[in-house]
Amino acid sequence: MMGEARQRAGRRVVVFDVLGTLVDHRGSLEQLVSAVAGIEREPAANVVRRWLDYVSAQQRAIIDGGRPFAPSHELDLEALYRLVDEGLLPPGAVTGLMDTSERLQPWPDTVAGLDDLAADATVIGLSNASRRVLTGLSGTFGLRWHQLLSVEDVRTYKPSQDVYTLALTSVPVQ
Repeated sequence: MMGEARQRAGRRVVVFDVLGTLVDHRGSLEQLVSAVAGIEREPAANVVRRWLDYVSAQQRAIIDGGRPFAPSHELDLEALYRLVDEGLLPPGAVTGLMDTSERLQPWPDTVAGLDDLAADATVIGLSNASRRVLTGLSGTFGLRWHQLLSVEDVRTYKPSQDVYTLALTSVPVQ
């Protein structure tokens, strides 16, 4: 949880990170890569590490102004093609993995925890994930939000201050 941002007429507002905090980002990717590519879990973990390292480097380049903004699902696709070019994934795996980030498993207590919180607080998700990915996660697993914010709204990635400013300015006030 990123913390309480503000209060509105006695109602708490909580802002959560999504990837890794509410969903098992790495573990879900490892499981899906293993299944789709037909490789054991340990080699799949290496593929996922390389995938996430690539995406992280691209996000850093965007923050630093070294490349134009691209949403997370496009960075994921770039990473997948790169992994195919490096011989770590078979070419046919790209099609089966291109929407993988939309199918990340929530942690066991996430759905019930969000439901409980949403009854008493305004729940906001703030993520480096694209709107497309966040919509897939919400629809597939029933993650309950009052508002969902993507870095697409500010065209940069965390830890850029612009992302956190987006969260603060999006919090409802009276």
